[in-house]
Amino acid sequence: MIEAPDAARIARTLTEKYGADALAFAQQRAERAAAIGDELALAAWRSVIAATQSLLQQIADA
Repeated sequence: MIEAPDAARIARTLTEKYGADALAFAQQRAERAAAIGDELALAAWRSVIAATQSLLQQIADA
């Protein structure tokens, strides 16, 4: 399982690189993890997705 600070750091990095498309990028990675049955990666990407959603919402509200 990925720790919240790590998920937030990854979310920031993805958002800086991909902007609003960061969420789609993370969702695609989660789908790949699910497709191959990698539960650890799937859990990590779910944490990153939640952090990315939160960050994008903060940006939208600013």
